Amino acid sequence: MKPRLPPSAHIFWDLDKNVPLVGWRPPGNIIRVRATPPRDVRFMMGVDRRITEEAIIREYGDASLTSLLLPSDQLILLNKVPYVDAGDEIIVGGSVIGHRFYDPKRGHWRFKPLYEGVSRMIYEELGYYAIVNLPKLAPGFTIHRGHVVKSQLPDEKGKFVAVATKNGQYHAVARIIRNQRLYVLKSWKASPPRYINRPSTIRDAIRANERRLGMLSYKAELLIHDALEKFRLPAFISFSGGKDSLVLAHISSERVGLSEAIFNDTGIELPETIENVEKVRESLGLDVIIASAGGKFFSSMHKLGPPARDYRWCCKVCKLAPIAKAIKDHYPGGVLSIVGQRKYESASRASIPVISRSRWIPNTIVIAPLNDWTALDVWMYIFKHGLKANTLYWQGLDRIGCWLCPACELAEFAIVQEVHPELWTPWEEFLTSWAKKHSLPQEWVRYGAWRWRRLPGDFKRFLDKEGIDQSKFNVPRAAIHVIVQSLERDQIIMRINGGVSLLRARELLKLLGGRIMVGRDGICVQDKEIAINVNKDGIVRICAPEDRLRQSASLVLTLLARANLCTRCGLCEIWCPKGAVKVEPDIQIDALKCNRCLLCNRACPVATYALIGDYAKLSFSERASRIRGG
Repeated sequence: MKPRLPPSAHIFWDLDKNVPLVGWRPPGNIIRVRATPPRDVRFMMGVDRRITEEAIIREYGDASLTSLLLPSDQLILLNKVPYVDAGDEIIVGGSVIGHRFYDPKRGHWRFKPLYEGVSRMIYEELGYYAIVNLPKLAPGFTIHRGHVVKSQLPDEKGKFVAVATKNGQYHAVARIIRNQRLYVLKSWKASPPRYINRPSTIRDAIRANERRLGMLSYKAELLIHDALEKFRLPAFISFSGGKDSLVLAHISSERVGLSEAIFNDTGIELPETIENVEKVRESLGLDVIIASAGGKFFSSMHKLGPPARDYRWCCKVCKLAPIAKAIKDHYPGGVLSIVGQRKYESASRASIPVISRSRWIPNTIVIAPLNDWTALDVWMYIFKHGLKANTLYWQGLDRIGCWLCPACELAEFAIVQEVHPELWTPWEEFLTSWAKKHSLPQEWVRYGAWRWRRLPGDFKRFLDKEGIDQSKFNVPRAAIHVIVQSLERDQIIMRINGGVSLLRARELLKLLGGRIMVGRDGICVQDKEIAINVNKDGIVRICAPEDRLRQSASLVLTLLARANLCTRCGLCEIWCPKGAVKVEPDIQIDALKCNRCLLCNRACPVATYALIGDYAKLSFSERASRIRGG
């Protein structure tokens, strides 16, 4: 099955005005920008230019090449493309001149010329280039020195070279390999370079897209008005300190009259984001509610281990729990959450309707007025209205959020490390200590492998190329490990390493119903068909009919994991429809109120994410066969 992809934006270029056009193609000297989908393009600004210039000079040692490829008086766009780490297409005059990408091994950005960039390098004979006496070029072909009729080539392997056939019909980008041979990475039908000698600015782009910006703003305003009228609920602006929520806050406050906002302070926000929230609050006159996670991330990471893209306990603990609590406290009768979600950001966001009921926060309806906006629309709106955008965008970050988020690339971490070493150094020390404790190689930290529990294919290939043994990366994250000691048709005996917190276990096992008996060394739960025994040493015995044994064992394990690893985030308390769960000063279950719905279990990050050793890795039938087979 192919992965779902987000929809693709339609981007054009007015060659006479030298500006991009979003979403429509008027009559005139207009071309389609053939960038990689979803084409959520943005302006090159701030240190982005310096980063790109340095990458070109580092690759080719020729400063004159930067002015050829990156005209200083023209608009340049960046478009995210897939690489093992961060990567962007660079668009000049409506054409792709190349890719910049972050090299995890070298720890810096590199530049690879493509299309317009290759044409200019060949035409001007700048940088590394080669003219070859071949009829055509194809990816995977190796060009030997005997085929090269004119060139300027590097001695260093791995450098990128612009290639053209002598007959002028094909262009390519190749990589230098041993003995100065050229390995063709990509080829295409040649076209002459297109030089647009017309200066252009962001203001020019705004004027060219004025009609679209007005339409998008009006549509967003109308959507918010209609939602307020339909649902008759109070509303708040979900403000993150990022560009999308900034535009949302301006439209909601200036054009709709909303003044209440919620900012989620996860405890791992960069100082610039906190400062931006205050600036926007003052400039727009917002009443900002702070949904703070306090130090929950750092207290939880010692129990649950580093978060990962496929192990996002941090989102529940630091985002959902504080936001849900703030909403419950301030809007007990339900609320509309106005969010800056856009469909071009990801396939998952594109699949969410413009108006939806929150899956994660009770009694909350989510409205996404910016759903049809591209990043370029957002930036043009910000510059048009002179809004106070987060300064981190000019320091090289394209997304604003938790500074150690596992969804970040190494390129983003490098910026954090440079701008805020006082934050990054303790985090890197924790990762190094955690890796040492679990006998992980130093590459696990160096290359950011902690960002996944199960490594993706492109990252695996990168590690293979570097000769790094990935098998040593796969260790349980949470500090709980379960070993199945005996499995029969109607009974299973397990041992939890480190024992069980009996006080919490006694409370959480109330969720099962039945009669609970507590002794000095353990707990017994008994109902009509199921018997559960848990002792302080972590021995767990479950007796149940064969058709209920698997379900019962899985449920008991999640409850015991909660007992050992509870972060007291409060999501269980928030989701309980009967008010039967309390987490302060510690977990308490009111058995008389509890209706055994187990919504608290579904909300709990520990129950959702805790990896519990061999039991979690095998299917139930595999466990049975392995144990019975000795």
